[in-house]
Amino acid sequence: MSPSNGGRTMKPVNLDKNSLNDVPVGDTYAVRFTLDTVFENEGQYPRRNLKFTDGGGDDRTITMWKNSAPAEIYDEDYDRGATYLITAVEYDIDEGNDGTKYQNLTVQSDAQLLELEGPPTTEEALEDGLAETPDTSADSGDHGLTTFRATEDLPDYDVYEYELVPKQGYRPSGQNTLRATYKARRKVRQQLDVTPVVVGSAFKLVSLVKLAHERVDLPRFEINEVGTRPVIYADADDREILGEMLGEVLKNAKRDQYDIHGIDKILEIDPVIEKEGFRLHERYNLTVEVLPSRAAYLHVDYRHRILSDRTLDQLDDDEIHPGLRVTPSYRDMGLYVIGVGPETVADKLHIEGNKSLVQYHRAEPWVDPAKVDKIENADREVIWTVRQRGDGTEMAFPPELLALQGHPENLARFAPEFAEKQRLNTRLSAQQCISNAESFVEQLGPLQFDGHTVEVASDPLLGDENISVQELFDPEAAVLQFSNGQTGTHPSDVTRLGVYEAPDPFRVCHIRMEKRDDRIQRGWSRLESKLEQIGAPPDDVEEVTFDATMSADQLSMELAAEIPDDHDYDAVFCTLPPKNTRHFDTVEPGRVYDEVKKVLATKDLNSQFAHEATLDEPFTIINIALGLVAAAGGIPFTIERALPGDSELHLGIDVTHQYDESADGNHIHLAAATTAIHADGAVLGYTSSRPQSGEKIPPKELKEIVKQAVMGFRTRYDRYPNHITIHRDGFANEDLSDVETFLSELDVAYDVVEIRKQAPARVLKYSGAHFDTPQKATAAIYEDLPKAIVATFGEPETLASREGTGLPQPITVERVHGETPIETLAAQTYLLSQAHIGASNATARLPITTMYADLASAAAARKHLPPTNKLRDKIGFI
Repeated sequence: MSPSNGGRTMKPVNLDKNSLNDVPVGDTYAVRFTLDTVFENEGQYPRRNLKFTDGGGDDRTITMWKNSAPAEIYDEDYDRGATYLITAVEYDIDEGNDGTKYQNLTVQSDAQLLELEGPPTTEEALEDGLAETPDTSADSGDHGLTTFRATEDLPDYDVYEYELVPKQGYRPSGQNTLRATYKARRKVRQQLDVTPVVVGSAFKLVSLVKLAHERVDLPRFEINEVGTRPVIYADADDREILGEMLGEVLKNAKRDQYDIHGIDKILEIDPVIEKEGFRLHERYNLTVEVLPSRAAYLHVDYRHRILSDRTLDQLDDDEIHPGLRVTPSYRDMGLYVIGVGPETVADKLHIEGNKSLVQYHRAEPWVDPAKVDKIENADREVIWTVRQRGDGTEMAFPPELLALQGHPENLARFAPEFAEKQRLNTRLSAQQCISNAESFVEQLGPLQFDGHTVEVASDPLLGDENISVQELFDPEAAVLQFSNGQTGTHPSDVTRLGVYEAPDPFRVCHIRMEKRDDRIQRGWSRLESKLEQIGAPPDDVEEVTFDATMSADQLSMELAAEIPDDHDYDAVFCTLPPKNTRHFDTVEPGRVYDEVKKVLATKDLNSQFAHEATLDEPFTIINIALGLVAAAGGIPFTIERALPGDSELHLGIDVTHQYDESADGNHIHLAAATTAIHADGAVLGYTSSRPQSGEKIPPKELKEIVKQAVMGFRTRYDRYPNHITIHRDGFANEDLSDVETFLSELDVAYDVVEIRKQAPARVLKYSGAHFDTPQKATAAIYEDLPKAIVATFGEPETLASREGTGLPQPITVERVHGETPIETLAAQTYLLSQAHIGASNATARLPITTMYADLASAAAARKHLPPTNKLRDKIGFI
C-alpha cells in the first residue's frame, strides 16, 4: 500500500536502494533515505539541506524551505546515520542560466516525517551481537498512568482548625481574601517552624498538629483556635486538605535533594542547560490525591521548567517596556511591567504602608540582607507591575528582584540560543517520562504522617478498583461526517470528501495590497481552487486594495471608509503584506492584522488572514480555506451520528486576560465568550462580552452571553434544549451562579464540566517491556468520582507518534454539577476534540467548546470581535 497524506496518495521511493536517475520527474513521492549530514542556509530565504547518498552512489539533497516546509520537519534535530521517510517530496528538474540541469527534491507543506531507524550506537551493536533470540513480546496495548499508589489505605485523622480575624482597618475582599490567608499561612509556618499547615478556605488554617498560635505575630490578623475534628473521607474539601498535607510532608522530606518551589515545581538542582541568563531544570510536577476509599495516589508528571537569573537591572532602559513579562526572583508570580519610577527604592511608597522597598524587603525573610544592601546602595528607580491574572492592583519592586519570565516572547528576544537548545531538550518520550517518574518514587522512601507511615509503590498504575484505564473509541473509527453523508476518520478527509455544508450565499471581500498583483493573484487562485475542491466555491469575490506603505492607523481608516456599513459580504479574506520587499518599505504585518480586524468588527464582518507566502503552501492553504468557510457560516464537518448522551447543546465558556496598552484603565483587559455546539458537533455560533477591566467577569455578564447562546438555539429549533452541557476552563473559576439560576428557571437540565488543559499524570501505552505514546481516545476513569484523565491526542496521529514531538499531554475532565455519567462526558469531550476545523493535519488536544471560546474571548479582548447581542453564526476567530 502506498503512503497517504490527507487523502493524497504518495508514490514510495527507496533512495537507499535506488538511483534518483531512475525516478520519473514531475511527481510527488514518499522518500526513504539515510542521512549523511545537514547543511543550513540562514540568508534571505532560509533553508536546510539534507544530504545523503542514493542507491546509485550519487550525492543527493532534499531541500526544506523555512517558509513552506512544516515547522516540525524543518526544526527536527536530525541524526547522521539515521534512516528517515519524508512524505510529499516533489521531484523536478530546473535548468540554470548556463544550461545546467539541477535535480531538485523539495519538501512540500503537507509533508510528514518518520524516523525509521536511528543511528546505531556501540552499545546497540554489542547488544545485537550478544542477543541469542529475538524479542518476541507482543504489543499488549494496555495503558497506564504515571501514577503510583500508596501501599496501604490511610487511617483516621483528626485536624486542628484556626480562624484568622482581620485586625481593625483591614478588610480584604474578593480574591484578596485568599491571598491574604496564604500570606498569613507562610508567616505561621516561618514563626513556628511547623508543617503541615494548609489553607482550608478564606481566613481558615488547618493543621495536623496543635499550634502554639498565641506565639504567632501577624501584622493584619489575630489567630484563634476553633477546635479539632475528624477528617471525613467522603468530603471533597477534607480529601484535598489531606492531600495537600501529605504533599507538604513529601516536600520537607526532599528539600535537601531538590530545589523545591512547590509540590508542582520540584526541580533538580543542577540545570540541564544554562545560557544567556536562563536555566532549564528537570521538573517533577507532583499531585497527592486522596480518594473516598482512603486510597492515596502520587501523580508524577516529569517535565522541565525554565528559570531566569536575568534581572531587570541587567537590561538596558529601552528593553524595559510596558507589557514585559517578569516574575519576582524569590516567588513564582507572573507580572506585567507597567512603568519605571520616578520613585526609587529608597522612597517611601503608600502601597507598602509608607515604607520604602528597602525597608519592606529588610523585614521579609526571603531576601538575603546582603542583597538588600546592594539594592539600597544602587538606589535605582522602582519597577511598577500588575499581576497577569489580577485585578490591576499596582505593585512595586526593585529591578534587582524582578527576573524575566521564561515566556516564549522573552526567550525569542533575549535568549534565542537558549530557546533553541531548550526546545530540543524538552521533547520527552514516553519511556523518559516513566523512567524518571519511577526513579523519583523509588528514592522517595517512607513518609511519616502523624504517626502513620505512608509508603508509595514504585510500579506505575495500570488500573485498579478506583481508577480504570479504558478505550473510549477505536482511535481510527469514522467519527466525522462530510458532504452527502460521507464519513471519515480525520479532518484531513475534507479534501477528499468535501465540506458538510457550504456557505450559502458565499460572497467574499478580498483585501490586499495594491502592488505585487501577480503573486497575490496566484495565491488567491490557489485558495479559490482549494475552496472549489472541497465543495465550497465563492459565489462572488470583490477586491479592496490598500497602500502598504501607509501607517497601520491610516490604512485602517482608509479601509473603514472603503467598506460600506451596508455591505453584502459574507466573509473577508485579507492577504497581509510581506514584512519587507527589496523595492519599498511596508507596514508591519502584525499591526495590519490588529487594526484591520478592529475595523472589520465594526462592520460586522468575520475574516481569515494569511501572509502572502503561506498561499504558496498546499498544507496551509486547506486550513485557510476551512477557516474562510467557517467565517462565512459554513460547516466543514460534523460528528457522525451525534454525540453520546442526552445533551442537545454544548456551551464552552472562557475568559481571557489581556495586557492593556492604553494609558487609561487598570492595565488588564478581560473578555468572556461562549461557543455553542450542536449535538452533532456543528458550531452554531458564539457570543462574547465587551472588553473590560477587573479581575473577574461579573456573573450577570456571563449569564447574558449564555442567554444569547440559548436564545440562538431557540430561534433555530423553535424550542429550548432539553439538556445543556457547559464546558468551562478549570483554571478560570468564574462565578456561574447566575448562569445556573437562569437554566434552572428555564427548567433545562444541565451539566457543568471543568476542562483542564493539563492532567496530574501522563497516559502511556504499555508495550511489552517498555512504554510508548498512548492511543488517543484512551481515558482513566475514576470509579467513585465524576472525573477522568483523557488522552485526546495520541497514536495514530503522525505528529503524536514522532519521537521529535514529545509525549502528548492529556486533559482532565471533571463534572462539578449534573448527573450525566463521567464516561459519557469523557466520550463527548474526546469527540469534540476531533472536530477542530483549523488544522487539517492533526486533531486538537482540547474540545472545540473551550478551545473556540478561548479563541473568541482572546479576540474579544483585543476588540477583534464586536460585543454580541445574539448568537453569531459566523466564526471569524479560527
